[in-house]
Amino acid sequence: MDYMPIDRLYFKQSVSQYGYHCPVSWKMHKKFVSCAHRPKFCVLYRHQFFYFGSATERAVFIKNPRAFTEKVLFSTERNTPMRIRTYKASEVVNQEKAILGHCPVTLKDEGKVEKGLGLLIIKFKDNTFVFTSEEKMDRFFACPGAYADASLPVKMPPTSDPVHLNKL
Repeated sequence: MDYMPIDRLYFKQSVSQYGYHCPVSWKMHKKFVSCAHRPKFCVLYRHQFFYFGSATERAVFIKNPRAFTEKVLFSTERNTPMRIRTYKASEVVNQEKAILGHCPVTLKDEGKVEKGLGLLIIKFKDNTFVFTSEEKMDRFFACPGAYADASLPVKMPPTSDPVHLNKL
């Protein structure tokens, strides 16, 4: 697709129902894999562009495209995780965040309550989630349903904010 003389506007208008997510990863593994920056793994099928995470996933699609295009219930935009880029994160800083700004992946996987960084943000199902690292944000993005229902413990651990002696 890199060498085809196709207008970028046509690309955007003809994106499949999966958007820029890989249909093979979604259909086979129920994982969101963003492929927006991989046009070389793109396929034009029935006037729609499908994006893939790798050449092997593209080959699986090419063998049987009907399995990924017919009778498919892909998530709506509301149910699709959307990463908020760093330059937009500053606008979200003062908005309310899910689980009081704590990282849902750390909470679910490690059982620890840890505040997320203000620049690592994903919006999912009308909630804003904040993460402690890029790796944890990627884990959430791949399978948001596993982490979105995380809840804080009833008894919260004490905050680790230092207490200055001159303010006592």
